[in-house]
Amino acid sequence: MDDKLDLRTHLFNYYSGTLREISDLKSELRKDFNDIKDFPVIKGKQCLYVMNWGISKITFAKGVEEMTGYSVDDFEKRVMGEFIHPDDKPIVERIIKGGMDHIIDNMIDTNTVHHLMTYRIQKKNGEYLKVLRKTCVYERDDKNVMLSNLSMLTDISFMNNSNKVDWDLSIKDLNIEDLREKIKKRFLGFFSDREMEIIMLIRDGLSSKEIANKVHISNHTVSTHRKNILRKSGCHNSAELMSFCRQNGIF
Repeated sequence: MDDKLDLRTHLFNYYSGTLREISDLKSELRKDFNDIKDFPVIKGKQCLYVMNWGISKITFAKGVEEMTGYSVDDFEKRVMGEFIHPDDKPIVERIIKGGMDHIIDNMIDTNTVHHLMTYRIQKKNGEYLKVLRKTCVYERDDKNVMLSNLSMLTDISFMNNSNKVDWDLSIKDLNIEDLREKIKKRFLGFFSDREMEIIMLIRDGLSSKEIANKVHISNHTVSTHRKNILRKSGCHNSAELMSFCRQNGIF
């Protein structure tokens, strides 16, 4: 699939635009949600919502205001990016778009797709929460293309103080190498050339002093690069950074 939109483009536009190219969109919105309206959520700690991608609107929501402080209308405007922590947003967007590319390019049976991701969101009062988002396909067209998805957010701040964005994509007969390749393409340019050079040397086990000698820069400059690399990736140390890079196909 051609990359027609850059990462600054809102994910609504990205997927909705793709959807219009490959799907016959339903003309009528679903009028009842009897299968999920009584689904239990923990007040203030969980919410769920259905996002209809054909019209870029939330068509059902439960527990949103209690958890985030936003009305459903305000939440709809923020759900795909505006309230994600600015350090997490570029990572979240790349992972989501890489997953979309894999599913669309391989004509994956969307009935088998379940996506898990952790990141930070900002409540209306300015407080940040670490959340686990679980997403699955809710409505499909005759071609089995996703028209809407059901997502549940759970506040996991009490158990997770890491800033690292984690994810897992469950698909029947998943070709993990193809998926990582799609996500890897989305991470091109995420780190600068110098940062990538240092990451590869960290992977090879070199110390900061050895890296400085090898690339002919000062120890202070290496330290600055390492701090920037950890900040960008949301990692606390080199071990977390290596895991982040492997998971996202960066090396």
